[in-house]
Amino acid sequence: MVLAALAVGWVAAVAGSLELKWVLVPLGVLALPVGYAVVGSARRLFLGLLVLSLCVQVDVNLGWSQGFTYLRLGVPITLTGMVVLAGSVWLLWRGWKGGEGLEFFPGVVGPYGAAVLLAGLSVFWARVPERVVHGLPMAVEGLLVLWFVANTVRSEEDARFVGGAMAVAVAVSGGFALAQFWTGSSLGLTFLGEEKGWAAAGEYARATGLWNNPNNLAFFLTGWIPFLLFGAIWGRKGWLRGLCLGGFLLGLVGLVLTQSRGGWVSVVVSSGLGLVLLGRRRAGEEARRVFKRALPVMVSLVVLAVPLLPVVVYRVGQDLGSLKGREQLIGPAFRMIGSHPILGVGLDNYRQMVGWYDDNPPTRPDGSPEAVHNIYLHTAAELGVPALLCLLFAVGLAMRRGYVGAGRLGGDLGILGMGALAGLVAVLLHGMGELGTIWHPKFRSIPYLCGVLLAVWQAARGSGENTC
Repeated sequence: MVLAALAVGWVAAVAGSLELKWVLVPLGVLALPVGYAVVGSARRLFLGLLVLSLCVQVDVNLGWSQGFTYLRLGVPITLTGMVVLAGSVWLLWRGWKGGEGLEFFPGVVGPYGAAVLLAGLSVFWARVPERVVHGLPMAVEGLLVLWFVANTVRSEEDARFVGGAMAVAVAVSGGFALAQFWTGSSLGLTFLGEEKGWAAAGEYARATGLWNNPNNLAFFLTGWIPFLLFGAIWGRKGWLRGLCLGGFLLGLVGLVLTQSRGGWVSVVVSSGLGLVLLGRRRAGEEARRVFKRALPVMVSLVVLAVPLLPVVVYRVGQDLGSLKGREQLIGPAFRMIGSHPILGVGLDNYRQMVGWYDDNPPTRPDGSPEAVHNIYLHTAAELGVPALLCLLFAVGLAMRRGYVGAGRLGGDLGILGMGALAGLVAVLLHGMGELGTIWHPKFRSIPYLCGVLLAVWQAARGSGENTC
């Protein structure tokens, strides 16, 4: 219902020549009581809205202005941030009233929170403190996403609800990418901050979907597609398998149309690994039934290969100058880390400092210096090596716990856990060729998937299984 209301708002905005951003918020607010009536639970309402919000980059920057000699960024208020803040306040209130048993997962939330704290403290040594103020709310947002999701997915019904919401979110993203490819336009979505030159415009132009950049859309899809593949084959309910299949196919189309080679490789590797693990753990299931469920997936992939193969061949055979350009960014990043190994140069200050370590750094279309395309080097350069280690420890522990929990559980909770694990592996692989730190909107997929893994682990503990 929420998506239907937003779609109506989009149509009305385009038809009435209004800016879409002035229509989305009121329609979304009006859709809240309808959504509550449909799902029948405030917890699931917040959870569903959060999952749907993660597929789109929508924000308002308070204080943003171009009326100065430099761009004043302001303080961002994102759609995801509003949803997760409201949901977290509600969850804390329920816990205080005794209606919800809350866990704080100190082994994961603690190190992740330490990295966020270091990001905030960098305002004292960053060359441009304003950029720290701009990025910090989104870093805190990721921490809240992790904690909120870990405390709200509890049962098989919750797993199916989340799985269905993920399928819808990916299907919508892939559908918009496909529509951009067909029409050769951005569909009026320039309010998302679309960069000129990135918009879909031409036979083999790169689709951006509901993001401002095709690489950001690919990063999002990379983390969610593996679960949809697993759900389409092993989901316990027919409606869930159908939703997952539809979301998987549209998401795969969207991923191909982003022309992100790193995304393609990451999804293939992580999905293949996940299929092997799931196949071994569910070896007792009747092979005929599994094959019958997998057959629609295989047939659909063959059918999609026909129209999408030219795009893949075009991108694979394209000049590899972009890859060589990314290699040139690695040296300055290492030099920056070597000069500021403990505290970094400050959150979102990489581009302001790279000129000190590269006399002629590659530039973006707007003329600003390009950042290193590696989330690990980018994070270490901005926040320091200790912050990077804190994040890696948190993610690694969440992956270990999720793997153990998913192995102890059957049903859709186990599928959700294995899907989140494979998705996180895909994102971490993809991150080796993508820029971004904990303040970047696309980075939210990492704490979200970690939260799912912790929820699965907690569910396995609650079931009496030994998950130590």
